[in-house]
Amino acid sequence: MRPAAVGWLAIGALLAAGCSRWEAPPPRAASKPRAEAAAVVQSPLPAVAATDEPADVVQLAALMREEEDPDVRREAVFDLADAGTETDTALVGQALADPDPGVRRAAVEALNDDDSDEAVSYLALSLNDADPRVRLDATEALGDIGTPEARAALQQAALDVDPQVRAAAVEMLAEPELKAR
Repeated sequence: MRPAAVGWLAIGALLAAGCSRWEAPPPRAASKPRAEAAAVVQSPLPAVAATDEPADVVQLAALMREEEDPDVRREAVFDLADAGTETDTALVGQALADPDPGVRRAAVEALNDDDSDEAVSYLALSLNDADPRVRLDATEALGDIGTPEARAALQQAALDVDPQVRAAAVEMLAEPELKAR
């Protein structure tokens, strides 16, 4: 679990950046591939700035991309996922190109609650991450989503070089139940 103090770090950073109206979201329940993922996830921020997205979302997206402290970037990922805007998935997907594996893992966790084709695509890209913990988290998230598209991506994870990732993928694929959308 994330310490509650991390949330206050993000709020403090927002206030320091000049954001005067920010409401905390409700509490949550408990390489080559990287270059490819970075190319896919880099584009949404300019589109957000040009839309009618709330200023808070634009500021959180900037925090997620520009803040030096990875704890603040991780919290910004979760806050963006909770924002309830049309661009949530694309913005959270950007964090999959973050240099810190903890931020990438937070993005995978945030995408776990989204069974859209876009989220499944981002999670499938995460199966190519350099960090085996990110790949394991992505495998488990795809198994939780359970759609036919997610299960197809799990077949890639079943061939992973890391034995824990392979075992998790095989276990998820062994479950006959597909989740309906």
